Amino acid sequence: MLTEPPGAELRLYRFQARDRMLLPVAAGSLGKTPIHAREIPHGSYRLELRLPGHLPVVVPVEVGRQAHWDGVPPGERAPAPIRLPRVGELDDDEILVPAGWCWVGGDPYAFGPLPARLLWVDAFVIGRFPVTIPGRTGVVCGQSRRCSQTSKWSARPPHRRRPRLRRA
Repeated sequence: MLTEPPGAELRLYRFQARDRMLLPVAAGSLGKTPIHAREIPHGSYRLELRLPGHLPVVVPVEVGRQAHWDGVPPGERAPAPIRLPRVGELDDDEILVPAGWCWVGGDPYAFGPLPARLLWVDAFVIGRFPVTIPGRTGVVCGQSRRCSQTSKWSARPPHRRRPRLRRA
């Protein structure tokens, strides 16, 4: 795993099922980047990259049976470095989703289902919480003087939800 800048501490958390929820459980530190090879058992993981002066970045990783994870984009030979944003570079309500492999499709109950496949997704920044009526009103009101400054809607973020396991 490569980071830009190098020297980030890599912490490993393994997802374990508890009360029908997948929860990250600390599994230790893998050292500082760059890290070229480490063996970990198959399973789902949360890798946390931390470097002083930079925001922490979370990288989800799935290691299948008899498989490996390398972070190499399609058509490349080397892993793509994960860019760590500096403190203050993102707003408090934004998070960085690092580039990597992602399973898409495969839901037979979805409207117009796509076949399951593994795709590379480039890094992007997204809002930490869904857009709400107050959040949208703030954008609209910021552009108009005729907008009322009071609202009956609360601007509090929604409850955090944890991933749940499906019953077989």
